[in-house]
Amino acid sequence: MSNTNANRRRLLQSLGLTGAAYFLPTLRNTPIARAQTGIPKRLVIFYTHHGVLPWQWATGSTGTTFELGPSLAPLAAHKMDLQLLSGVDQKALDVSRRDGCGHATGESGSLTAQTQVNQAKARGNGPSIDYHVSEGFKRLNGGKSPTLLDSVRSVMADRMHNLSLWGQPYSSPTGNLPVEYNPQTTFTRMFANGVPTGTKTTVDPIPFNKRRSVLDYANGEFKSVANRMGKYESERLTQHSDLIRDLEAKLAGMSVQMTNGGGVTAQCARPNGIAATSGSSGWWDATSKSVPLLMQAAIACDLTRVFCIQCQEPAPSAFGYTPGAVGTTDLHDLVHKLDVGMKEGNDKSRLDIAKVYYRKHAEVFADLIQKLKDIKEADGNSALYHTAFLWAGEIAQPGHSYNNNKWIVAGRAGGYLKTGYLHAWQGDNVVWTADKPAAPSNGDVLATLANAVGVPTTTFGLPSAFKGEVAAMKA
Repeated sequence: MSNTNANRRRLLQSLGLTGAAYFLPTLRNTPIARAQTGIPKRLVIFYTHHGVLPWQWATGSTGTTFELGPSLAPLAAHKMDLQLLSGVDQKALDVSRRDGCGHATGESGSLTAQTQVNQAKARGNGPSIDYHVSEGFKRLNGGKSPTLLDSVRSVMADRMHNLSLWGQPYSSPTGNLPVEYNPQTTFTRMFANGVPTGTKTTVDPIPFNKRRSVLDYANGEFKSVANRMGKYESERLTQHSDLIRDLEAKLAGMSVQMTNGGGVTAQCARPNGIAATSGSSGWWDATSKSVPLLMQAAIACDLTRVFCIQCQEPAPSAFGYTPGAVGTTDLHDLVHKLDVGMKEGNDKSRLDIAKVYYRKHAEVFADLIQKLKDIKEADGNSALYHTAFLWAGEIAQPGHSYNNNKWIVAGRAGGYLKTGYLHAWQGDNVVWTADKPAAPSNGDVLATLANAVGVPTTTFGLPSAFKGEVAAMKA
């Protein structure tokens, strides 16, 4: 059998597949081996603006007996994949300067759990959770990113965000982190020349068609020999044939050698129809359709384990609004003319538009969740199961409130987090319980998510506003 093994090794060398994961073992004495690699955990962030309409969000008491409100109705099919956090307190902003626009202040502190540096810089006084986690992944991997891209920050928007007014939620310890408004820019980073690219990818010098022809030849040889062997040897050769077909399927997904540790799933493929933005507005159709596909491909191909999506104001037509209508100048003006305390007593024409706007966020979030569910991992679970997927925003509700945020976490981060649960730390649309614990800070929530995805985090954000992990969020 030694000549047979040597021939197999030469075959694999010709295919550029000489690693241990692809070695075809001896037929009689060695079991078929697959690569033993852990399924990676990911952090995905969905970031929206203008908070929520509290009475439209969810109802019920703390626990599993809750109901999704009208604003979250599009998430009904995913209810048991969600953990609703009612009452997250951005405590660091209680000591912030709060100069300038309340939205900029909120964006500066929401994902950093820090105070605002100042209005001009419009950022938090520290790194945001996405940066913290991506740097943590590097530390755990010997100082190098385990994936081709450290992180991706894409934007779904109809036009450019006014940073001097609105701020920026993503930052490093020294400044704002860039976001990508053009889906094709993200696509090029991920799939330049049609394949995943980056410092940790070696472009395959052997064209896929050539590899496939060699695989077809090898598969034919296995079948030919199997017809002349006994039952046991024939079964073993059939297993080898199946392994070759598995390799061929992976080559069809992407024709590069990945050196990132094995997070690529069978669904890895280049997304089609990624549009480009042009001009200064009218981008919603391109970004809303393309960014979810990019997120799905990035996770399926393990190109990054930190993916952020900032969902800025959609095109007015997407939620039935014409700027200047119903006595308002724009969406921002419309939202702030609503009185949360009045609930359904608000001007009906304005409230009806706002309800569609907030529901639009949930529709996008539901689509993103489904795309993660469609990715199947080696253990039979979906990519969502292995992901901590946070839906957050810069303020709690219309009016620049920072102390009663309603955030949602989807996914279990491999079993670390519970799902199908509502926490009611502060209430205006939920029933308070007698043993209600104090509301956690956003830093507490973010630290919990960092630990959930495997980045050890004792504290995150402003120390005086931090208590520790939110034990109630853990499974």
